[in-house]
Amino acid sequence: MQFLRRRLSFSQRRRQRPEGQNGTGVNEQGQGEPEKEKSIIIHFLGIFTEYLFVILPLIAIIVFSGFPNDLSDLFSTAELSFAASILFGQTIVKIASGFSIHSRVEAWEPVALIIALLIVIGLVPSVIVLAIILSQGQQASIFLQRSQAGLFILASLLFIILGSYSAQLNYEGQFDKAREIVAKETEPEVAV
Repeated sequence: MQFLRRRLSFSQRRRQRPEGQNGTGVNEQGQGEPEKEKSIIIHFLGIFTEYLFVILPLIAIIVFSGFPNDLSDLFSTAELSFAASILFGQTIVKIASGFSIHSRVEAWEPVALIIALLIVIGLVPSVIVLAIILSQGQQASIFLQRSQAGLFILASLLFIILGSYSAQLNYEGQFDKAREIVAKETEPEVAV
């Protein structure tokens, strides 16, 4: 408990705004809060690090196949669909965990809509394209090659954008939960 109290005390001091802040995250000169911007950058870097580990096998395939002159060899295999499926799944997990931990989420409907859209527009099509490419072998059509490349690009963008936002929500939610624990511990007990 002492650790939580010290951490909460440090975080509260760090979050205090200097004079001139209007509570909106922007001061009178129109500049954003540096702490908030720094936090968003930190979460973006964390998500990008995870992204690098997802695409590492693709980089290894490109390197060990002798840097193919024609990238159609990479597009005709199922690796991009496989990576897109992983990225869509990880995005869904990050959104669900970020919103479930964050205490200020008032309505579950927008979260359910985002998750449903990710499943319907992203995860299911990438798994279907993966299955078709695996069943056809090296004779994948141009449409399937372009589809898996498009799904991979979409999955990459959504993973980085929504993953960074969810990491921010996760961080804020953990801070709120620590504050609740400390508040409960410091409340005086009332005798009945």
